[in-house]
Amino acid sequence: MPRMISVDPPNGKKGDVITVTGENLQKDLVSKVYLTDSKDDLIVEVTEQTDTSISSKSRPRRPAVWRS
Repeated sequence: MPRMISVDPPNGKKGDVITVTGENLQKDLVSKVYLTDSKDDLIVEVTEQTDTSISSKSRPRRPAVWRS
């Protein structure tokens, strides 16, 4: 089961690259990544993915915060 341990930076805006570190984050277990603004879940583009990290470029309409 995938487990998110940390996010850097914890707040993001359009165009920022956000990196999640954790366990079991490989492609066969995590196929999509979302940002939430507490109302909408927005899919983001994954730019790099390993067993222990996922980097993505945010494209939300407004600033969003990662929620765990």
